[in-house]
Amino acid sequence: MNKLSALIAVTTLTLAGSAIALADDAAASNTAVVRYSDLDLNNTRGASALYQRIRSAAYHVCRNLEGRSLESQEGYSTCVHQAIEKAIVDVDRTSVTAYAVVRSVSR
Repeated sequence: MNKLSALIAVTTLTLAGSAIALADDAAASNTAVVRYSDLDLNNTRGASALYQRIRSAAYHVCRNLEGRSLESQEGYSTCVHQAIEKAIVDVDRTSVTAYAVVRSVSR
């Protein structure tokens, strides 16, 4: 993976050297670029920083799904979790994956 930025969008993520998330048809314009060329992903500090950036971008990109109804809340939560999970897979760095696993287990 050579590219040093991640693009997060609403539901599906793919990566071409970084994290690219593609939204479903209804929200295809909701994207965010997450840059991480400044991070050393070989250590926990860098992995943590990238995870936080991806998480923040996912919350931002999925915000249009947030609402008061239970259905809206579930849709928002699903969107965020799918965006984060796919971005982590697409980044394909052991340190970032391990950090994400620990974060999900500790919740």
